[in-house]
Amino acid sequence: MVSRSGPQVGQHPDSRHSETISALEARLFSLEQETAQLREQSTIAAELLSALAEQNLRLVEAIELLRLRTRILVVLSCVLIAAVVAMAAFAIFR
Repeated sequence: MVSRSGPQVGQHPDSRHSETISALEARLFSLEQETAQLREQSTIAAELLSALAEQNLRLVEAIELLRLRTRILVVLSCVLIAAVVAMAAFAIFR
């Protein structure tokens, strides 16, 4: 079994140090790329949420308009039914 804590045979301590630095630089570069990708995804998600919130607002406004139209239709239907009943009563009791 080879111990990794001490210098290995035929390898200079400075070369191990430079390999460690290279590995750390590679890891740092990888993490920077990952961070950039996460920022981009976060920006896309924020834009999507904004678009969905705007769409939701338009849907709520449309639903409110439909509710208002439904109330008007119910009231007019009641008035029309009352008029038909009044006309029928007038025709019967005349």
